[in-house]
Amino acid sequence: MRRVCRNLLCKAVLPENVHWAQLYCSPQCKKVGPYSTQNALEAADPVDLINQEAIRRGARFMRFGFRSPGKRWWFYYPGGNALALPIDRIPPLPAAGRYRCVLFDENLCLMPSEEFSVHLSGMPLCKLSEGSIVIRIL
Repeated sequence: MRRVCRNLLCKAVLPENVHWAQLYCSPQCKKVGPYSTQNALEAADPVDLINQEAIRRGARFMRFGFRSPGKRWWFYYPGGNALALPIDRIPPLPAAGRYRCVLFDENLCLMPSEEFSVHLSGMPLCKLSEGSIVIRIL
């Protein structure tokens, strides 16, 4: 059975003789983790881009994921619930930058294979602590 690096941008095949619990091909990939925003989409109208991509992928709800540079944990916005699609504006977020668009279906089940990244700027700001570290909606 072939095992591949968990970094979604790398996808290198792990050698057969590596430890069974090894998930990444290098320390650099382990530092980035399984999710990266390096391939973030950019557009003049990010609301339209987000709506088109999310609906094309079959999502009904979404949240934004943000990780501060050099930090390990992701924070998800809005903190308490998901946004119904299509959205009419970007909610308050902690900083301008690259965000994961985490998608959910009509039953609020996470769709991890369908998420994408987008570069956002010019939106209202909020505190980092207003987000949630829990990705799922309870």
